[in-house]
Amino acid sequence: MAGVPVELTPEDFEAVTQKPGMCVVDFWAQWCEPCHAFAPVFSEAATRFPDITFARLDAEAHEAVAEPLGIDAYPTIVAFKDGLEVRRVSEALSPEALDRLLVALRAVDVTEVERRKANRERTEAGELPTGVPEGATWDDGDEEWSFGPKDAKGRPHGTWRYWRADGTLCNECIMEQGGPHGPFRRFHEDGSVSQEGAFERGQLHGPRTWIASDGFTSERMHEGGVSERVRKTVMHYDRGTVRHVEHFNGDGQRVVPSTGEPYPTR
Repeated sequence: MAGVPVELTPEDFEAVTQKPGMCVVDFWAQWCEPCHAFAPVFSEAATRFPDITFARLDAEAHEAVAEPLGIDAYPTIVAFKDGLEVRRVSEALSPEALDRLLVALRAVDVTEVERRKANRERTEAGELPTGVPEGATWDDGDEEWSFGPKDAKGRPHGTWRYWRADGTLCNECIMEQGGPHGPFRRFHEDGSVSQEGAFERGQLHGPRTWIASDGFTSERMHEGGVSERVRKTVMHYDRGTVRHVEHFNGDGQRVVPSTGEPYPTR
C-alpha cells in the first residue's frame, strides 16, 4: 500500500525489490536503538513519496536474505531502481537527509549505474575502464587511475587527471616537478565540482571550497558531525595550516556546522 512501509519476508523480498520502479529497504535489528529511532522517520517519508515503495526487513530474523547482500550494520538503507541496487547508506538518516536521498533516487540513470558497475569490474581485473585514457596507471593506495605529462626526469609535470574505479573523473590538478602547485578541482560522480582550491609548492594555500551535491556521491564533506544542511564549506589555508573555516546553507547564509542553522543575529 502506497505511503506505508511493507514488512518483508524471505518469500516476497525479491518480488518487491526487483519490480520496475523505485524501492528503498530499511534493514534493521530488534536490539538496535538507532533502528527504532529511525523507524518513524522512514515511515513518515513513505507518506511524502508515494511513488516509491518503502519496505523493512528484520535482518537478524532473516539472515538468509541479509547476509548474501553484505548487510553487517544497522540500520542500513538499500535503494533499488528497476531491480538494480543503486545506493546503500549504513546509518540512521535525518528526515532531511532521507528526503535528499529519495529525491536523488528519482534522478538515477540505471544505464549509467550499470556502466559504472562494469567499469569497477574492469578495474578489479586490472583493465582500463571506459573513458580512462591509455597509459593511465592504477594506485592501490588512493584507489584511483591517474594520467598526465611528465618532465625529463619522469616526474608528473603539467595537468594531471585522476579517475575512480568506476571511470568517473574525480580530480584535476597542476603538477610541477612531481608535486602539486597551482589550482585543483575535485568532482562528484555526476561531473559537478565537489572541491576547488590551490596548492603552493605541495601545500594547500588560500581558500579550499567544498560543495555538496544533491545526487549520489562518494565525495565526503558531511563528516565529523557536519550537518547535511551544510551545502558549502570554505576552509582557509596558510601554507598547509587551516586558519579559518566557514559553513553555508543552500541560500548562502553562514550556518552552525553541527545543525545547519543560521547563526543568531547579533
